[in-house]
Amino acid sequence: MYKGEQYDIFICYRGASESGMLGSTIYSDLLHFRNNNGEKEYKPFFAPACIPKGEDFKKAIAEVMEDVKCFIIILDNGFFEKCNDNDDIVYYEIQTALSKKDVRFIPVIMEGYNINNDPHIPTLFDSDDIDRIKHINAINYHGIYDFKTEVDIIPVLRRAINVTATEIGAKDVIRFDMNSFCLEGDKLVTFGEYPQKVVSDIERIEKIATGVYSGETTLDKQSNWLCYGGEKYATFTENPFNKTKFDNGKFINSGARNYYKVEALKWRVLFGDDKYYVLISEKLIDAVQFNLNRVNHRIAGNMSIAANNWEYSYIRRWLNNEFLYDAFSHAEIEKIMTVEIDNSPNSSYYKTQQVNNTQDKVFLISHAEIFKTKYGRAVTTDYARARGAYSSTSASHEGHGDWWTRSQGNVSSSIENIDRRGCVDGVPFCNYVDDTAASVRPVIVVRKEDV
Repeated sequence: MYKGEQYDIFICYRGASESGMLGSTIYSDLLHFRNNNGEKEYKPFFAPACIPKGEDFKKAIAEVMEDVKCFIIILDNGFFEKCNDNDDIVYYEIQTALSKKDVRFIPVIMEGYNINNDPHIPTLFDSDDIDRIKHINAINYHGIYDFKTEVDIIPVLRRAINVTATEIGAKDVIRFDMNSFCLEGDKLVTFGEYPQKVVSDIERIEKIATGVYSGETTLDKQSNWLCYGGEKYATFTENPFNKTKFDNGKFINSGARNYYKVEALKWRVLFGDDKYYVLISEKLIDAVQFNLNRVNHRIAGNMSIAANNWEYSYIRRWLNNEFLYDAFSHAEIEKIMTVEIDNSPNSSYYKTQQVNNTQDKVFLISHAEIFKTKYGRAVTTDYARARGAYSSTSASHEGHGDWWTRSQGNVSSSIENIDRRGCVDGVPFCNYVDDTAASVRPVIVVRKEDV
């Protein structure tokens, strides 16, 4: 406890940099959240605002860290290099946090910084501490290319804060080598949950809506979905891409609001080996842009990053943050393997630009991987259609949609897609990265005994 306050979140940053400005934004925004009793939901610690002038920094940090459970560390170029300076206060903050095994690290990685290539980390920390700092659920912050506004980082952080996930070390990362997996049969498994079917029961809808005022309808702390009668629901203003219907036959109207029941997700087993299953969602579950615009951008060293680069994509951040924390419980997140996936030119049809391999819990399939299967054709859920996913109205493909792969398309602003016919052979169909009607079909890897 520090001066009578118990802080649960520590924001670590370098003051004379953009990370300091972002730290200040995170601090002020987290202060605004209240629980159902009107009390502060979070008690973040940000040194400039919380340590009075003239107070001893180290003494304050030691006292604050007695209660902290979450350590947000905002990383950019030069961050760890300065830790080599004598009496560096940021290094002291990190070491104090590392001395407490119950403190969870959440790195926020600024544009242009690559934590995996930082030569200073191995010289400053031992292997166990490196595993904690290089947590796989880091949030990659790339300005307008990753978040629509600065405040969009807050929902992602809240999910990360509210879920105490197992620390991920290098020993937990598996390599997704497609050649080592065998194609499986038509097996389906259930794992996680997500909004899917529209609620048709008028009486149920009224009870959910009025329950907000009576207290019977509450907000799920992890996902922000509505909870009523032991079940979860999502609601939003609908924006369908084309004139299409729900599964119950009613048309989806732009500007309308409905409730969508959160149901168990079904996954098709694509590949398997002795220990693991590679799962792809049976249906197209949502509509999310691959990237927010088609413009290439630049990072450290003036390197140009294509808009269709999976490593820096908006959809990768969404899958490994918002979707991960919404769709899976704490126990389920622990069961999802961290996978190093192949993003080399050979993984795509067009073989355009080199993309680094990435380590992800949730990812999209590549052209080379889906090419080996017969499961290209997939239908959209009610929720995905209402969120803007294209859904075919033709008799032969009714309800089927187009969906993203992670493979680069024929130009730097396009991605290979699987169309409503499910074609995975011949010349691939491509969509621009900022297309709002393409669907998401996530892929995860789990141990066989966990499903």
